[in-house]
This record gives sequence, C-alpha cells and structure tokens, in this order.
Amino acid sequence: MSLFQLALRYEQKYALTSSASPDFARLENSVRHSLDVLWQIPNKSFNILRACADSGAANPQNDNERLAVEGYHLCRRVVSLADYLKANRDSLSLSDIRNSLDKMLAFIADARKDGLFPAVSELIFQLMPSGRKYDRKVREQEYAKARKGLSRMTSVALTILNEMNKMAGAVEQTGRFDPKGAELSEEEIVSFIRQYGDRYGIPDRQSWTDVISMDPSLLSELTRLVHAVLRGHVPANGQDVKREVETILRTRHEARQTNETIFNENYGENNQ
Repeated sequence: MSLFQLALRYEQKYALTSSASPDFARLENSVRHSLDVLWQIPNKSFNILRACADSGAANPQNDNERLAVEGYHLCRRVVSLADYLKANRDSLSLSDIRNSLDKMLAFIADARKDGLFPAVSELIFQLMPSGRKYDRKVREQEYAKARKGLSRMTSVALTILNEMNKMAGAVEQTGRFDPKGAELSEEEIVSFIRQYGDRYGIPDRQSWTDVISMDPSLLSELTRLVHAVLRGHVPANGQDVKREVETILRTRHEARQTNETIFNENYGENNQ
C-alpha cells in the first residue's frame, strides 16, 4: 500500500475531526500551522523566490532565455503551492495537503542538478544587472538565497510529511540537501543559550528543540551562528536566523494554544 493510500485510509477512518482523538487532533493542528512556516520561506525569509515567481519571464529568444523561463516556471509553481496551502490551511483535507507537498518536492527535485538550480540561476542572471563588480556580487548573493530558500522549503515540506506519516504509522521520507557543518556539542548549545539566547530569540533549551524539530535544515545556520558568537565574531547570518526563529516559535506557540483549546474541549466533553 502506498503512503498516500495509507494516509487517505487513516484520514477517512477519523473523518478529519478533532473529536476522534486529542492526540490525532494535536498532530493535525501542528501540521496545519507548519504550513505558515513553509509560506514564510519564499515570501519573507528568501523573498527572491517570490520575485522570481512574479517575474513573468516568457517568449525566450535563445537557449539561455529558455533556461530562465524554466526557472520562472519552477518558482511560480513552488510559490503558488505555498500560497495555496496557506490560504486553505484550515479547510484542506490531509490528503490534499500531502498531494500538494509531494508536488512541491517533485518540482524542486526535478530542477536540481548536482545540488544547484541552473534554471533559477539563469533567471536571476537575466533579471538583475551585471555591469559592475558590485552588481555581479549582489546577483550571486541573491542566487545563493534562492538556492537556500528552495533547500529550506524541501526540509520543511519533508518535516510536515513525516509528521503526517507518524499519524498514519508510516516510515519517514528523506531528501534534504542542506550542507552540514561541524556538529554542536551540548555544552556549546547551553553556553550559547545562556549568553546569547535572548538576543537571538532562543531563551531556553526547549525553544532550541522546537526550532530544530519544526525546521531541521535551520540547524546548519544555527551551527554557524553559535560557532561565530562563541568565538567572539559577528555572525553574518545573525539577523536572518533571528527572524526565522521568531517565525517558527510564534507558529509553534499558536499551535500549542490551539491544542490546549482542543484538549480542554475534549476533556469537557468526556466529563459531561
């Protein structure tokens, strides 16, 4: 039986209602709130993807322009799916959410060549000026952001799918491609939280755990951040990481508040 069929059978069994099981309802609520984190990636954290999706590249005249149009279609499809999932977060069935996430992952995987996205690179090359050395540097920085954004979307989509698989008792899916740096020790994590946690929005160990569980690909960024600040350096990615952490923890907090409501409602019904 395929994962899709398994999830669909599980969904039909419980009729997608929170009254079936408080634990199931909490997991489902977490999945739906995670779609907000997914939407934030191309629209806030790495909005070069939104710019590419809105570029409207068309009518290519040569091979390079045809490649750029492919990049436009990729970004348009991926960002449109993120928009669709956010706009319909509370009404979509679990099978529809899974189907959309599977499509998103397939689009990204098909466009990736040896860890790069040549079509997106060419689109950004066509969209941005390159006459000066500074312009070329900015263009390369924007492509790096686009690539990282697609990587982050892959990671979050896989995290959501794995949460859904847990609901159905299925195995995890893999496919992240964020590079990993040297692993952090527990001592380094605790030292960072004590000295710099409040500055970067991670006041305690539980907050650190919540951030990594919601978006595992952020671990590489946090690792670079921790290594930098503990060595007395100013981290180049500090503000970007802080914004993403704030978004994730805010979404997690909203999910937990909703889960408490679900639990209280079920507890009240069971004690009537």
